Amino acid sequence: MIKKHLTHGQKIFIGVMLFIISLILGAYSKVMLFVHITNPTMWWLNLALYLVSWLILFVAAYIVGKEIMQMIDEYLKNKVKETYDVTIEIHKKGAKHVHKHVKKNVKTGVRHVKKNVHKGVHHVKKGVKKIKKITKNANKKNKRK
Repeated sequence: MIKKHLTHGQKIFIGVMLFIISLILGAYSKVMLFVHITNPTMWWLNLALYLVSWLILFVAAYIVGKEIMQMIDEYLKNKVKETYDVTIEIHKKGAKHVHKHVKKNVKTGVRHVKKNVHKGVHHVKKGVKKIKKITKNANKKNKRK
């Protein structure tokens, strides 16, 4: 037993052909119902044919509907995957961009902080020297008095 997988297009074609056959059988059997209204055997045979045409119609609708839903599902999955991939790529580029600029600014900021701390330490040392000098002079004046 060989199993052959049909493509979506082939299954839809089969469904459409069943739909057309169903319409033809339904129209033919409906006309024959009125033509053979006096012959009960032919009337029942045409009625059965008419009901079979409805059955074929439902089968065709099921096949076409199922295949179209699968095609839509595959299309949406592909679009979601593409969108996800593009979004991830955008975030990666943005993160690299931010990292580059933050790293540069942090280095610049660290240099400024070191420079300003050095200046601050220098000013504090100057201030301490001045305070020592003032304290020394004040002590000398107090000793003279």
